[in-house]
Amino acid sequence: MSNRDRRGRGTRADNDLRHRPTDGFRTASTARFLVLVRGAVAALPGDLRAHLDPVELVVTDVPSRRSLEEVRPSGDVPLARVGLARDDTPARLTVHRRPIELRASTREELQGLLGQAVEDAVREALGLGPSS
Repeated sequence: MSNRDRRGRGTRADNDLRHRPTDGFRTASTARFLVLVRGAVAALPGDLRAHLDPVELVVTDVPSRRSLEEVRPSGDVPLARVGLARDDTPARLTVHRRPIELRASTREELQGLLGQAVEDAVREALGLGPSS
């Protein structure tokens, strides 16, 4: 059996970042994950949610190498990040799907982790301490 698919392309290696995680709870699509993100934003306390109105939601599979170096010099993988609104630019919430899915084993855990990641990202952007 060949390691090539029917189009003559090689298969992806195990360390390819485009592979989906084998562990953790995975949503069927990015659209379904985005619905969970919207729910996490809606569940934010009112004082935090006010800073995200209006908000542009972005879901990426994994953080870029550049953002890993800029955001977390310690090497921790960020789960979410917020860019606050400036002049005519809306606030932007970027959620990294795969690191969150890897940490959750059920849908409820995924929703809880998403809520915590979004709240922590907003608090960090505002210069507030982490939630308790």
